[in-house]
Amino acid sequence: MAPLSTKAEYMYVSSAVVELTWIQFLLCDLQIMMPTTPIAYCDNIATTYLSYNPVMHSQTKHISIDYYFVREKVAFCALKVVHVPTSAQFVDVFTKSFSGPKFKQAIANLCRLQSPTGRD
Repeated sequence: MAPLSTKAEYMYVSSAVVELTWIQFLLCDLQIMMPTTPIAYCDNIATTYLSYNPVMHSQTKHISIDYYFVREKVAFCALKVVHVPTSAQFVDVFTKSFSGPKFKQAIANLCRLQSPTGRD
């Protein structure tokens, strides 16, 4: 059986993809097309692999079929799921406590982020 954290992370990615799909439909109705394929970032390697390749199918039967539309979107190149190591999770500064140097590094990383349009 796949670890419980993989199931939870896959459910979180699925939830984010549902919201992303809704936003894409809204933008399409407003005649605004997305220039690139959307990317869902995940810090769980097993979840990232599961999104691209169902090789662990026998170990993931407990994951509801409702969540497999992420894999379908990836298969049709409508979505990319990318692994982001925990050390590169910029938003953790808002949810976790850090020591002085780690906190300063996280804040510095946040200040370097660019807007999706490339303009500040």
